[in-house]
Amino acid sequence: MSKLPYIKDANGSWTVLYNSKPYQFDTTHYEYQRLVECIRNNDGHKLVEILDQGTPIQDWSDGQFVFENGVLYYQDEEIHDVLTDRIIGMMKENIDYEPMLNFIKNLYKNPSYRAINELYGFLSHQFLPISSDGCFLAYKYTSIYVGETRKDKNGRELKDGDMVDSHTQKSYRNNIGDVPTMPRNRVDDNINIGCGAGLHVGSASYARSGGVIVKVDPQDVVSVPLDHDCQKVRCCKYEVVGKYESTMPSVFSDEYDSLDEEGELCDAEYSDNWEID
Repeated sequence: MSKLPYIKDANGSWTVLYNSKPYQFDTTHYEYQRLVECIRNNDGHKLVEILDQGTPIQDWSDGQFVFENGVLYYQDEEIHDVLTDRIIGMMKENIDYEPMLNFIKNLYKNPSYRAINELYGFLSHQFLPISSDGCFLAYKYTSIYVGETRKDKNGRELKDGDMVDSHTQKSYRNNIGDVPTMPRNRVDDNINIGCGAGLHVGSASYARSGGVIVKVDPQDVVSVPLDHDCQKVRCCKYEVVGKYESTMPSVFSDEYDSLDEEGELCDAEYSDNWEID
């Protein structure tokens, strides 16, 4: 068996010729060591198989996503390592990665460059599940409403026994199926203010027992406050999809049940009609 023709430069970049076609990779490729081993073993077929692992992604997305040398691109923009590494891990474990691709599509609909980048920090250590349509599931601490029947800020009837935001205990009904909203431009986008105006959701360690699971479209995230170690986000909209009773899986889920763990909430007061919830 003849050896695979190749060129390697001083920086660890390789160009390999196989079946009259050049293939390139460098030390940044997530399978770098395996690729080098393929060259040592003259296994051109396996080398090409590893390098072409991103082909299904490109085919599925009609070319919107491109996967080259371990780097994922969407609309010609390199995707952050946080998401790329998660997708690669799912590919290695034969887990459906399409929800993550849908998540990226939704994320890039967010009008705020800053919010997109802040959300990477949140996702880097808060391993919340992603739904099949590309939203993420989070936790929301709620209370049970007690009082006269009234309307909440979104015009929904609020009566005894309904789930309601824990801060005001009257502003936003949080029954399963509800979609609390507020104007995006009224949500505090300053990450240095922990208890700013907005709809707050977070990780398991941020929430308290007795809450709900919410579904958040990444395009509706406004900021990720630095307090609580980036364990919560402020958004302008979410959907209540279930009550939490045990911890959600950390990769992909359309099953809505969750946690029982102590956390913290803001107690700040706001004169603005659009309060923290």
